[in-house]
Amino acid sequence: MGDQIHETEVRLRVVDPVGVRAALCRVADGESFSVTVTDQWFVPDQYATYEKHESWIASGHASPVRVRVVNSPSHVSRVIQAKSINPLDVQRSTEVSLTIEDVRDAGNLLYCLGYRPIAIVKKTRDQFDMGAGIVCHLDSYPDFGSVLEIEVTSSKSFTDPAKLRGFARGVLGLDLEEMSDPVPLQIAREQLRTNS
Repeated sequence: MGDQIHETEVRLRVVDPVGVRAALCRVADGESFSVTVTDQWFVPDQYATYEKHESWIASGHASPVRVRVVNSPSHVSRVIQAKSINPLDVQRSTEVSLTIEDVRDAGNLLYCLGYRPIAIVKKTRDQFDMGAGIVCHLDSYPDFGSVLEIEVTSSKSFTDPAKLRGFARGVLGLDLEEMSDPVPLQIAREQLRTNS
């Protein structure tokens, strides 16, 4: 069975990725590492059009399921992730991840369960361990720009998002605009809108 994780995150729009990377390196507890991430997003077939998908999200149902491939210099990992996001509090989610051997098999399984692919989202991620359970991801999306995600994960409970915003301002010295929706979800919505 997969691990259930309670994740609290804030997403901040980055205008100066070089300056943000310097701030993260100055504070990071240990070395950072870079990976490339490819997510394929799936939704139940009856919500595979833009309008129906938007009504599904607004009604408080789970967000899309994703099949994620992460390539790092030392290994490749493949997981299938189901994340439940409360539309009234998108900073907190509950996620279940399962390691998989074959991406095609995961896609075929989801297809048999009535899910359809709606988008592929690619990014480059630099990850920084900040200590005290805080992890920062500096994500770069082609044709979108960069985003800083600050997150805390726990198997027990959620963290107050204000603590993460305070960390960005007080510890990192960054005053960045907060984003409401996760960037991959924004990109997936745009791809779904374009392809509907």
